[in-house]
Amino acid sequence: METQLNVKTRDAGGKTLIFDLSGDLTRQGEEEMISSYTLASRRGTIKFIYNFARVGDINSTGIAILIGIISEARKSNNQKIIVCNLNPHYEKVFKMVGLPKYIEIVSEEKQALEDRV
Repeated sequence: METQLNVKTRDAGGKTLIFDLSGDLTRQGEEEMISSYTLASRRGTIKFIYNFARVGDINSTGIAILIGIISEARKSNNQKIIVCNLNPHYEKVFKMVGLPKYIEIVSEEKQALEDRV
């Protein structure tokens, strides 16, 4: 059974924002993911930390949504995306599809917060 994706944001100081994701990253979460990224980008966020600690399932559409956000961030000046707290399976999937070429994958939020902007 699919759990609706919820995105909550936390200010990490400076131009860094943490996105706490919970639920499943699937087609149903697309609007929530894109609108939260777009709003933060318009507000001048440069460093986007996506915390996957409470994400259950990520399907191929969910990965495509994330790739779309990564693509938009790459078009913008100096935006950086970091993901943290991925379970080992999804970390492997992210690596298999080549995401580490465009984003940073770290184990814990503490690592993602290093070098704040």
